[in-house]
Amino acid sequence: MQKIIMAFLLCLTSTVANAQPFQTTKPVLCDESKKLISTLNEKWNEKLQWSGNDGANNSKYGLFVNEKTGTWTLLQLTPEVACIIGFGDNAKLLLGSVI
Repeated sequence: MQKIIMAFLLCLTSTVANAQPFQTTKPVLCDESKKLISTLNEKWNEKLQWSGNDGANNSKYGLFVNEKTGTWTLLQLTPEVACIIGFGDNAKLLLGSVI
């Protein structure tokens, strides 16, 4: 029985180790950049806490966080259009923790 369990675990770990990345499609909500940022600031009191550039797509990313309620929104932005990539709650700002 132990040999069967060991063989199963070996197969499982080799399968996980050889897993290949894949693409998926998910719907995203987009709007004019100024309008969407204004809504995050005024309605949700989320302020920009982090930003980064994506040279491949000539766009930027911004993480907006409400420090009191913990809500957050991740945007992909161009000067004209912004799209919500993700959002949620229970945000924790980890200052000084750069990966």
